[in-house]
Amino acid sequence: MNTLGNKLRVTVFGQSHAPSIGCVVEGLPAGFAPDMERLSAFMTRRAPGRNAWSTPRQERDEPEILSGLVEGRTCRKYTDEEEAAEAAVAAGYTDIYKRSLIGITEMEKLMGKKRFAEVLGKLVYKPQGKITLVPESDKRQEVLAATAEADFKEE
Repeated sequence: MNTLGNKLRVTVFGQSHAPSIGCVVEGLPAGFAPDMERLSAFMTRRAPGRNAWSTPRQERDEPEILSGLVEGRTCRKYTDEEEAAEAAVAAGYTDIYKRSLIGITEMEKLMGKKRFAEVLGKLVYKPQGKITLVPESDKRQEVLAATAEADFKEE
């Protein structure tokens, strides 16, 4: 088995040409609904016979989620957050809440664009976008070197 990632962990298991191979995905947020059509389309790219460099294997790629979903979504939510908080506090746990800064768009709406630029403009940057597959006609600079290890490395 191979495991990649820390916050979102993917563990791959199985072997080539076995009845099935699979993965365990951990760390998805509650309520996440995987897009099975998009997953199927992604897997179709490596299907046999699609081009000269595709695999000679004969097995079909048919994604199937075996567990972890309820009505098509990830599960594990509190039925009543207020009651859960009260129970945790009654049991002696105090650090049960997270406090985080509102997002940039919300902050800009709160302050107004001009005031936002004055107060926070120097503290905002735009990170480089994620690597994506595009047609050869795309004018963006080509990414030349990528490895699975680099793709999953946390910064």
